[in-house]
Amino acid sequence: MYEFYSQPIQIGLEFNYGIYGTKVEVRNDLYPGFLDDYRIRRNNNYASGMAVFRFLPFHNSKLTPFIEIQTGANYLYSRFKIRPSIFEETVEVGKDLEDWAIAYKIGGGIQFPLPGIEGGKLELRINYQDGGSMSFLTKPDTNYLPDKGDGEFEYNPRQSPLQLITGSIGIVVYDAFR
Repeated sequence: MYEFYSQPIQIGLEFNYGIYGTKVEVRNDLYPGFLDDYRIRRNNNYASGMAVFRFLPFHNSKLTPFIEIQTGANYLYSRFKIRPSIFEETVEVGKDLEDWAIAYKIGGGIQFPLPGIEGGKLELRINYQDGGSMSFLTKPDTNYLPDKGDGEFEYNPRQSPLQLITGSIGIVVYDAFR
């Protein structure tokens, strides 16, 4: 975060990544003519990048409350890996589905001084996020149909805006690079 000198305003960037579901399946019917067992690991991933605009009404006090607005984009994607075992090389890797949408967050928090750390503060924050509608997969949304052609995956994606409330705890150190 960049803090304007003696002003109650901060701006910055925030990047997030997470996995919102994972599934492992062992099958012996993935490749026609072979009965070897293969593990399919599918991860459903979330990534976002946001510009942060923060207002600190009492920026010279020990307890520092703030409100913030963020705007940027969310990216959801599901990827898979196929391999004989967890210790062996990947046979096949790819993405099943990906989508992105414009998003925004609004929220606030409070910062408490950390004793012993010059310029250090403990930050407690909560945000509400909303944005455009996206296509995504969850654990039960993918099925393998071994009897269809040479075997194929069937996808039943969901469509929804990514609406969530997030809480976070962090450590902020002001003037760390001066």
